[in-house]
Amino acid sequence: IEAGTFMFAAAASKGNVLIKNVIPKHLEAFTAKLMEIGAEVEEFDDA
Repeated sequence: IEAGTFMFAAAASKGNVLIKNVIPKHLEAFTAKLMEIGAEVEEFDDA
């Protein structure tokens, strides 16, 4: 939940954020909603 909060804060402020040490699958709901509202989301294998 904490990582998702940072993701939404970055999107709301039109900023950028790099979140490390998370399992992307655990953030799928956050990622889907951000993409739905037009935010750009990138996932990296080593992040």
